[in-house]
Amino acid sequence: RKPNTGNGAPDPKAVADLHKAAADNDVYAISEVITGRGLSVSAMDPMGRTALHVAAEAGNLTAAKLLITRGVNVNVKDSWSKTALDEAMKGGHAEVEKMIVEAGGKVGDSKKSVAKLFAAVAAGDLPLCQSLVRSGTSLASVDKDQRTALHVAVAKGDLPLIDFLIEEGAKLDAIDDYGLTPLGKAARTGSHTG
Repeated sequence: RKPNTGNGAPDPKAVADLHKAAADNDVYAISEVITGRGLSVSAMDPMGRTALHVAAEAGNLTAAKLLITRGVNVNVKDSWSKTALDEAMKGGHAEVEKMIVEAGGKVGDSKKSVAKLFAAVAAGDLPLCQSLVRSGTSLASVDKDQRTALHVAVAKGDLPLIDFLIEEGAKLDAIDDYGLTPLGKAARTGSHTG
């Protein structure tokens, strides 16, 4: 079976086989499709998803590792602007997520990742905050009132989040629409920050 259809596009059957192998965590089948049939490791289906999207969504660490080792583009955005990292994060697959971040993976939609960061800070979800920041969500991002994630964490008095955000480089002198820095916010709300 030829990997291409003749017009330069990958054979849809080969792409489907690669994606099924990634969903099944079948590294032998992944290798066979890539090597034996000559398909690009970054081949996309009609929705723009790579086999890494599929492996990440399923939490298949072994398949994801093989695909990354073989050189898959970890930052391909699908038709919904989601990367494989978005899929791993959505599924709560921390090991796959960590591997993708270490391979240079980023979230696909920065506006959505900023909204997720602010929601995670408000909910006190430190692991999600860590994932979002370490995958490229900017700590300089602000909400409608020009508050940073650090402003929100300080207002909550969430010391582990405050410590994490400061360690990751959150600006201590960022000023919101009310003229407050994060420390000023703490003083105004009576939060104890350490």
